Amino acid sequence: PESTVLEALRLAHDEIKRLVEFQLHIRETLGAKPPMDYPKWAIAPEISEAVHEAVAGKATAAARNADKATREAQIDALKQQVAGQLAERFPTGGGEIGRAFDSEIKKAVRHAILTEGIRPDGRRTDEIRQIWCKVGVLPRTHGSALFTSATCTTTTSRPSRWVRRGRCAPRAVARSVTEPWPSGRCTTSCPTTRRSPTWCASSPRS
Repeated sequence: PESTVLEALRLAHDEIKRLVEFQLHIRETLGAKPPMDYPKWAIAPEISEAVHEAVAGKATAAARNADKATREAQIDALKQQVAGQLAERFPTGGGEIGRAFDSEIKKAVRHAILTEGIRPDGRRTDEIRQIWCKVGVLPRTHGSALFTSATCTTTTSRPSRWVRRGRCAPRAVARSVTEPWPSGRCTTSCPTTRRSPTWCASSPRS
């Protein structure tokens, strides 16, 4: 119930306040350390201005395409074009040119979202991606699901039983098997060659 969740949040907040008070007490007792000095990654104003002029009217178009791979290719192509265009003018400013370009792309994306209500893939802010889901796709795992075109498998057996008799999934299957981390990113490696716990689609049910 919502009341139970709210009560849990309140209890957690009370404990967090106690921890904060303890940390403040330690700082007052031992004395606060001086602020750390770190190198600033400031971009020269003349480079920022030059990059801004070079991408004027191009950044928004490059950063907008329904296909992600095409969109990234467009951005990379524009970045290389700008870098080549400004290389002679700023021979030692390659890193700053790249950072200034990335900043311009971010500004263009944000501007399109806030003013036009359109995201880089063409969806409006109130639209979600089309998705097709199916469960029970892989027969030899504890659980599997298909979301549009990416397969995820889950298992509840102990790590020693993720791979049996030294065999793992074929590469074509292993490519679609995800690691048991919150990021949900996919891997092409198999459990026999990685230290991290990667699930294997050929692992029989325990």
